[in-house]
Amino acid sequence: MLLDLLMPRKTGFDVLRELRQDERLREIKVLAMSGVYKDNVLEFLHELGAEGFLDKERIRDTLVFRVNQILQRTGSS
Repeated sequence: MLLDLLMPRKTGFDVLRELRQDERLREIKVLAMSGVYKDNVLEFLHELGAEGFLDKERIRDTLVFRVNQILQRTGSS
């Protein structure tokens, strides 16, 4: 699961806590992402059971590149 830490009604931290408390959902692998959280977020996410963290600012260019690749392939078919 790709989980944003900032959402309208709940934080990603809240969702991650709920996933880990539910026996049926606790084994779901979670990769957290945010453009805001920086300090101490990795340690806290690790304690909550997240697999890792992506900084949105660092992945933006890669994400745009990959989406463009997909769109180009779709348009050329």
